[in-house]
Amino acid sequence: RRYRNAERTDEPGFLFLEIDGLSEPVLLKAMAAGYMPTLKRWLDEGSHRLMQWDPDLSSQTSASQAGILLGSNEGIPTFRWWDKPRQQLMVSSKMGTAHELELQLSTGNGLLANGGAGRWNAFSGDAADNIGVFSVFGDASRGSDNTVLGFLFSPYLLSRILTLYIIDVFREWWQSWQQRRQDIRPRIDRPWKYAFVRSGTTTAMQEASRALLTADILRGTPEVYNTFFGYDEVAHHSGILSPDSLKVLRTLDHVIAHLERVTHEAPRPYYIFVLSDHGQSEGATFEQIYGVSLGDVVQKLIEPHRPTRLTEITEDDEAMGHVNAALSDVVAGDSTTARTVRRLLRKRTSDGKVSLDRKDAAVPQPSPGVTDVVVLASGNLGVISFPEWPHLMTLEELDAAFPALVPGLVDHPGVSLALVTSAEHGPLAIGKTGVYYLETGRVEGQDPIARFGPHAARHLLREAKFVNVPDIVLIGEVNEQTGETPAFEDKLGNHGGLGGWQREAFVMFPAEFTPAVEEIVGAGHLHDLLKQWMAESRAKVAGGVAAADGLR
Repeated sequence: RRYRNAERTDEPGFLFLEIDGLSEPVLLKAMAAGYMPTLKRWLDEGSHRLMQWDPDLSSQTSASQAGILLGSNEGIPTFRWWDKPRQQLMVSSKMGTAHELELQLSTGNGLLANGGAGRWNAFSGDAADNIGVFSVFGDASRGSDNTVLGFLFSPYLLSRILTLYIIDVFREWWQSWQQRRQDIRPRIDRPWKYAFVRSGTTTAMQEASRALLTADILRGTPEVYNTFFGYDEVAHHSGILSPDSLKVLRTLDHVIAHLERVTHEAPRPYYIFVLSDHGQSEGATFEQIYGVSLGDVVQKLIEPHRPTRLTEITEDDEAMGHVNAALSDVVAGDSTTARTVRRLLRKRTSDGKVSLDRKDAAVPQPSPGVTDVVVLASGNLGVISFPEWPHLMTLEELDAAFPALVPGLVDHPGVSLALVTSAEHGPLAIGKTGVYYLETGRVEGQDPIARFGPHAARHLLREAKFVNVPDIVLIGEVNEQTGETPAFEDKLGNHGGLGGWQREAFVMFPAEFTPAVEEIVGAGHLHDLLKQWMAESRAKVAGGVAAADGLR
């Protein structure tokens, strides 16, 4: 009723629904098994088409969403990295990091610049209306209409969220016990407290999205981009095709079906896009297989040459970042509920930002005679940096300072290749039995990147050219028989590098739009295509052509 007088128009709106971490192969299996009947119906009826796209080397949310929403992810080499130009640790799930990156990358003409709205995203897409968006938290000029926020604090929604949240906490405990009881492998430890984080993404944020998107559609918002994090979070811990993960997809399909029905009451026609930012691969972790962490391997290879102080960060803090962003928006409100939550979380709030996770790991201050090394992980992509050297260390410098390091890493059975830069030859991908010279395409010995697809060289070279690329970038080994990709961090389903289904993201788009002639490679390329489709659709209406049939 609140929006029944919204101005009606023939100009179409665009609803982008991102399912974080869902690969095209898993989507197809989920539809075939009956978990996503709404999306299957769209394909069966011909209202939508399905297109695969290839993410950048850093196949994770911050890099992909920067490209999709802002048009560029230049300078985001991985999920977390030691940034030499800034001389600081950057972690994508932190609001401060996202804010810095948005200032660096935004041109003012992002995907949502035409009066759009962002919901639970890493970046704003230059939208003026944002809720739960990491990069613009605290910017009052980029917040949301209070009438929209009001939907979050309705007694019905709050009671529904609380009920579903409690149910899902017990569901996670039950599913975790069942996985252990049946001795399903590979698996990782799922601490009892993890259930509360998981439920934040699978119930609280998902139900909030349902309410917010309903309001956005009914008031005729021109373009909206919303991220659903639940599948990605559950797949990390339970497995990409586990019953736990597939059940999350079933609930997401229910939400999408609801939004489809709501568009029939909207003051404008809507195109609905369903897409993913990356997929996930799967496997037992590096530490489970080899009994040591990547940091342990690095330290052992360095210590014969000089004393070392190692900082290794591989904790799973992505989901907690989403929960922190959501709660930060809640406590910023003026309602009775917001004030109550603000009081409850006052000891966890600083400058309006809620932080429920542990303190960030700090890189130690320099100490005479001791070499600091920072080892970080994002799925099966590992990075190593030496803060003592303010510039990118060349291969020659690495070999001089730590003669056993690069050869030892490459020879490890859990490492597929190392990306380093030679002063003489430029960026190199070094494998166990061969070297790929990325600037010339010359191969010496056996090609170390051939099995990673036709775009691997392009991705690696682009990464190597970033001004803040880590000194060493590692790609973990891929099991050729099972397709499993062991992660350098404690995740079962994982993503961040090369190999497996993490590379197979998708877009399900209305059939009225002409598919790309060439393969979509990189999130920036996908951004350009989406902007082109939006402009063409609006141009038809502006030119007096009726909106195409089949709008949803």
